[in-house]
Amino acid sequence: MSRFYSYLNSAAYLLDHYKGELPFAIFLKQYFAKEKKYGSKDRKFIGALCYHYFRTCKAIQHSNKETQLLMATFICENQPNALLAFLKPDWNSQIEADVAVKIALLQQEFQVDNIFPLAQHISAAIDAQAFCKAILVQPALFLRLRPAKHDKVLEALTAAAIPFAKLAPNTVALANGSKMPDTLTLHGDYVVQDYGSQQVGDFIAPYLSRLSPQANIWDCCAASGGKSIMLADLGFTQHLYVSDIRASMLANLSQRFAEAGITNYTSFLADLTSTDIKPPLPYYELILADVPCSGSGTWGRTPEQISFFEEENLLAYSQRQKMIVAHLSQFLKPGGLLVYITCSVFVEENEEVVNTLIDSNFAMLASHYIAGYQHKADSMYLSILQKK
Repeated sequence: MSRFYSYLNSAAYLLDHYKGELPFAIFLKQYFAKEKKYGSKDRKFIGALCYHYFRTCKAIQHSNKETQLLMATFICENQPNALLAFLKPDWNSQIEADVAVKIALLQQEFQVDNIFPLAQHISAAIDAQAFCKAILVQPALFLRLRPAKHDKVLEALTAAAIPFAKLAPNTVALANGSKMPDTLTLHGDYVVQDYGSQQVGDFIAPYLSRLSPQANIWDCCAASGGKSIMLADLGFTQHLYVSDIRASMLANLSQRFAEAGITNYTSFLADLTSTDIKPPLPYYELILADVPCSGSGTWGRTPEQISFFEEENLLAYSQRQKMIVAHLSQFLKPGGLLVYITCSVFVEENEEVVNTLIDSNFAMLASHYIAGYQHKADSMYLSILQKK
């Protein structure tokens, strides 16, 4: 059918013209906003082709873009596909096979070791092969259920016939793109939060119990406040201080906190790379630092990064992170805790950064990689350090 060739041509056009300046999702949205000829099904199909390509582009050894797109679809899809049924029926007959079987069918044209760039920088604590193969699969949508809202959310999902899997007492996984029932309120009943981020709360909760009831927490890279809401839901009701370098993020945070019923906080702008940081208090008992990073543990959600992230960017991130933690250390009370978090799997952004603190005035209490690739989730690193 001509529409399948049109899909391939449109996807190839988009890939040729995308230069990585914007997240690909925004680039797609802007393109389709101008090109009104595409219906919703067309947009979904073309977008899927592009994302399949990004997941596999380093591994496919073929120069023809249309063939690359077909191979990518074969590797990444696991249900019968109309495009493959028309153009590659032999592949479509194997679409539900294990990815290892599919890779074997493509023989030398798919190099599994090349899926993920900069693999030599992945921490030894990560199962690199499992992590790289997980890149081929779109991550799930995860919800964290707010306190006392567990039954309400599960009943609403069941009533709306929305398939879900319960991964933990307050965690459910849904297919990406699932539409939530109108009877539920975002931030009031549930929070959209990756399973990896949710496990951060489980990991640090025992250490929070060591803090005094009057302890002050500083969430210094708060973004829109997801981890601060999680801290509040864990029962940490002390005063929160939240900062970000972006005023727009703090505006989003303010709205989310209002919806979540959180009022006991102070927000302020802060550039953590500056030596002139002036937070409201001179010292804090706990600083939560979910620092800017490559995001390599989340590239399953933004696989375009596989094509556009450069090795020199990794060095720049690592240097920035070391600068940030050095500046933060002066605002932590002796005996206070620094929780260092990234959504990266690169050793330069994790172990190397933490080691600079251990070499100065900190003791390591715990260090952990969250292997999100086992659950179609983001992979993360966190370390808990205590100031001597």
